[in-house]
Amino acid sequence: MTRFSSRRLGAAILIGLGLAAIAEAQPQRSLDARLDQITQPLDLSSDQETALDAVAQQYGREDSWAAAAAVHDILTADQISQLRQTAEQRRSQRRARAGEGRQMRRGARRAGPRRGQTQRVGRMSRALSDEQRASVREIRRDLRQQRETLIADLREGNVSDEVFQSRMRQLRDAAETRMLDVVPAGAATRMREARARRDAAKSAREQALGLTASQKAQIAGLRVDRVRQAPERLDLRPYLDDDGQLDRQALREAQRGQREMRRERAQAHREAVANVLSAEQREIIALHRALSGPRQQGRRARQR
Repeated sequence: MTRFSSRRLGAAILIGLGLAAIAEAQPQRSLDARLDQITQPLDLSSDQETALDAVAQQYGREDSWAAAAAVHDILTADQISQLRQTAEQRRSQRRARAGEGRQMRRGARRAGPRRGQTQRVGRMSRALSDEQRASVREIRRDLRQQRETLIADLREGNVSDEVFQSRMRQLRDAAETRMLDVVPAGAATRMREARARRDAAKSAREQALGLTASQKAQIAGLRVDRVRQAPERLDLRPYLDDDGQLDRQALREAQRGQREMRRERAQAHREAVANVLSAEQREIIALHRALSGPRQQGRRARQR
């Protein structure tokens, strides 16, 4: 795939569209800092150092997709390969630590909802009256039921992939419209801003990768396949004894197996998507992932 000479112009247009708040729940962090961290182990030439400094000056963390494409044009193939190997080692270490954490939690019952769920519900609840909260629950319940019906139609072959995608978008848009009519003005504004950020982030990604219409269609088809093949919600009836008591241990084992299945299928989906992309596009994605890491002291700050 050829590189796109219009990337810089496209990035400027995207900046004007308001990509400055893609990381909604996180403080803005320096792109300069991340460039310094990820390129520090590399044997950079003076020209590359100068070019990377220019990227750090031109782009912010909110422009990470455009920046990743620009960095890709500066580094050599060997340097990008070195960065990817380092990133994969770190991911493997994180997965190992996460596995150890899951092992330690097995058999222990956790009271109440998960922390992320508590925070998410809490933020919304603080802004809603009892009546509004009930309306939000009803909207979410309706959306869940309609989604499940549509997914069942997809699995049974009653709707095509294209019809499924169109109807799913319609369901989400309709639920969002209902939600905007229910929640307070401030919450509605934040929802619209979040939607704008998601749309802008999608446009930025497609612009940086130069996705073709064929690639977009293939990736959309893979997403539909993932929904079609996803494990269905567990039926609790097999885990009830004659007295109606739930065998919690057996249920937890079944849930654990289902989570493992989801992880395997998610990995298979990522590999299938990667096969649709060119080598250059995969490299840009890897660079974007590297540029989205934690805060560190920046390149220019270290030089001062």
